[in-house]
Amino acid sequence: MKFDNLRLIVVVRAMIVGLFVGIVISLFRWLVEHIRKITNVIYHLAGQNILILILTIIGMFILTWVIAKIVAPNERVMGSGIPQVEGQLHGELEMEGWSTLWRKFIATTLTLGTGVFLGREGPSIQLGASVGQVFAEQMELDKRDWRLLIASGAAAGISAAFSAPIAGTMFVLEEVYHSLAVTLWISALSASLTADLVSQQAFGLKPILSIVNGSNVPPAFYWLVVVLGIIAGFAALLFQKAILWQPTFYKIFSWIPRKYQAIVPFLLVIPVGIFFTDTLGGSNALIVQITEHTPNLKILLGILVLRFVFTLISYGSGLSGGIFFPILTIGSVFGAAFGMIAVKLGILPVEYVSDFVVFAMAGYFAGISKAPFTAVLLLTEMVGSMSQLLPIALVALISYLTVDAFGGKPIYESLLERMVAGAKKVTGLYGRTDEIRVTINPGGLLEENAVRDIEWPHGTLLTRVNRGQDELVPDGDLILHHGDVVTLVMDKSLRSNATHEIAAINN
Repeated sequence: MKFDNLRLIVVVRAMIVGLFVGIVISLFRWLVEHIRKITNVIYHLAGQNILILILTIIGMFILTWVIAKIVAPNERVMGSGIPQVEGQLHGELEMEGWSTLWRKFIATTLTLGTGVFLGREGPSIQLGASVGQVFAEQMELDKRDWRLLIASGAAAGISAAFSAPIAGTMFVLEEVYHSLAVTLWISALSASLTADLVSQQAFGLKPILSIVNGSNVPPAFYWLVVVLGIIAGFAALLFQKAILWQPTFYKIFSWIPRKYQAIVPFLLVIPVGIFFTDTLGGSNALIVQITEHTPNLKILLGILVLRFVFTLISYGSGLSGGIFFPILTIGSVFGAAFGMIAVKLGILPVEYVSDFVVFAMAGYFAGISKAPFTAVLLLTEMVGSMSQLLPIALVALISYLTVDAFGGKPIYESLLERMVAGAKKVTGLYGRTDEIRVTINPGGLLEENAVRDIEWPHGTLLTRVNRGQDELVPDGDLILHHGDVVTLVMDKSLRSNATHEIAAINN
């Protein structure tokens, strides 16, 4: 029997990428945490000394100028990073690996160091993807392996940022690449585990958001979980619309050049840092505090409004930072408020409020991102127990269905669509041809149809059909079954349209 080492090569490459991603993200996390400690002291002193306050304001203007100079040559560094990576993988955006890597690293470190309401998880995905791209370019790999390592690097990035390798892998498969191909998940998981191992050496075994719940919500209260899921779905729709409305809001500041509009959140974060220090940044500490010592309802509602509004302002400015963790933070405060209202109404014992914090995080994230599997895995990993899997899954599903019923789209997909308008498309990375691999979904128009009877996307050629370990000849009489992986080749200029067309008939 001949030994097949193709997958072994995939794993080794992914582990190398994961190693470098783990080092980069660990350094990134360390720098942000230590800069934040310094800025917290500065905000404290600024609240007591007018001279330090004036110097802090001047410093924010200087910081705005520095970040603008870093970002200006490569606008793909602005924002979260997740839509950029998704667009790159689907052939809709072009990015330079090394330029994106160092510019994103410095710009995001400086940005998050101020404490604006943005997270490092989205940028970690883009940093990881850039590491994978640089490695693939240095190895002169073909376009298929190049794309595979970008996706694996992205998974490793979120794994190292969250200390949640399983959820990190699923997020890239479910939300970023939209594929469950075997080679992809093997590569992504290998990179994620390696990156997580590196981050554990730097920060220990404790997850970045370690939520310990000693109670399990009895099934008698699951009707409240359903209600929470519905409300979380509507709240998710509101956030989606609000985040997409930000360009309209920032027209108020049209007299400020776009690259300098970061001064708006940078000035606003000063009073927040002075009076509400515990709410700064992505606020994983705030989530832990809420689960351990839930504030009263008025305080929770005040924090909820502050987190919601300032997250929108921070992201809308174009600063390099993500909304992944801020979404979870808003969800946690929303869940605590929901739980406290239920307690006041006498329909929920107070000891279960912390559980509803976790449920709301899952529901809110699942609704906004429309990635319910990632939400379930992420919150389960955070809690560190499978005992709450059922209510977490239930609230994620209900929220997802609520958003879907009212036409909500995945937020990162919506942001990508806006970004792609007028953007430079990929025009030749390794030659004129490109390919996409699609796993046949059950219930789609591709399943149980002969190859000759399928209306394939314009300009594409079916070259391979893989069924399990076997490669089949793609003749016209071949009947496709769910789980089959088909490979289509097309001109690079047609890849984006082909991806959307094949997805439409495969679902």
